[in-house]
Amino acid sequence: METRTEVLLTELREALRQPDGALQQLLEEYAPQDIAEALSMMDSPTEQAHALLLMDEAVASEVIEYLEPALVDEIFEHIPLEKAARLLQLIPADDAAQILDELDEAKAEALLQQMAPPEAREVRELLEYPENTAGRLMVRQYVRVRPDWTVEMTLDYLRQVGSEIETIYYLYVVDNRQRLVGVCSLRDVVISDPSKRIEQIMETEPVVVQPETDQEEVANLLSKYDLLAVPVVDELGRMLGIVTVDDVVDIL
Repeated sequence: METRTEVLLTELREALRQPDGALQQLLEEYAPQDIAEALSMMDSPTEQAHALLLMDEAVASEVIEYLEPALVDEIFEHIPLEKAARLLQLIPADDAAQILDELDEAKAEALLQQMAPPEAREVRELLEYPENTAGRLMVRQYVRVRPDWTVEMTLDYLRQVGSEIETIYYLYVVDNRQRLVGVCSLRDVVISDPSKRIEQIMETEPVVVQPETDQEEVANLLSKYDLLAVPVVDELGRMLGIVTVDDVVDIL
């Protein structure tokens, strides 16, 4: 009996031989993780590249997030440089950095030059950190709030920015110098009295790591304290980003 992934692979190959509408309809029925798994089972990077090129860029970028970086690099050998750069700038910067890290320096630089300047700058900053460290893995998008905000103000703010941030497990409380002074779980905010201030419900001694912290130590801390994400701070305690459990799941 065929597995779910094998069935999807057969359907995907059939849809690729039909008009564009058939592929789009099929992709709407499956999660990006499923599509990525089926894509990984294709016979060659050429076939995989052909499939990605026929997908909507938003869908293709989501699929790329669930492929092994080394495989993405092989596929990119068969995708025009401009197209590959557009796909890279649609995925989180930490994922893009991992993919570029697998490429030779010249190819990586060529892709970075084709990316939009803001996205390219963020990826370059991550690549400056040593491999297998928190700095290389961290995500720059997270929710920052102030200690004197009320819960009601914070929830209003979340409604405004929530769609722009991929991961909202915790809210990071910073002072006017961007130093981390506390952390709140989203659950604690939702169930608290709307009139309470964030400083009244936040954890004042959160677990933190530095950008140079080894990824295995980060994974161990996430596991030990049962966390979904850990903040990355510099030597002055200023927030730099977060590492989520998804970023180190292969190490746990």
